[in-house]
Amino acid sequence: MRKMTWAMAVMATAMLLPATPVWAIYKCLGPDGKVTFQDASCPGQGEEIEVKLPTGPAVPASAPVKRAPAPAPAAKKEGVFGERWQRRATLETSGLANAQADLEEQRAQCARERAALAERQTLAEQRRTVVGRLQAQEVAQEMEEAEEACNARIKALEAELRKLEEELNGLQQKP
Repeated sequence: MRKMTWAMAVMATAMLLPATPVWAIYKCLGPDGKVTFQDASCPGQGEEIEVKLPTGPAVPASAPVKRAPAPAPAAKKEGVFGERWQRRATLETSGLANAQADLEEQRAQCARERAALAERQTLAEQRRTVVGRLQAQEVAQEMEEAEEACNARIKALEAELRKLEEELNGLQQKP
């Protein structure tokens, strides 16, 4: 019985040995000095390199891979209808017009808001009561806050319009 257990242990060990395959790769040096790698022996100069498969745990697919930074793209020459032309055409046909329309719409909305608040303030003042005076003060405060918000939004839209105009001027210049 003891011989059989020992024989089984030897057999199991023998079965595990081929689990780590080894391959031979040949590094060959050609007559022109160029190095090549192949799986057959070299006709001229060369050496055999043993390659063993890793037997450790596999690296998970989600492990981060460190890569060298990508080289900077070479400056490509722009064609007739390239990005610069397309951006210029967009600014000329709709970009500036849309920015101007947004600015005018904001100014009109601010004017409507001022008129509505002024009407509310007039109605509150006409009451000539303590409650009416308090409401008039509250509306005056709302008017100031609304005016500040409108001015800030108008300034932002004007800055955006100027930026687009400057961009268009730059695109219209010869590169």
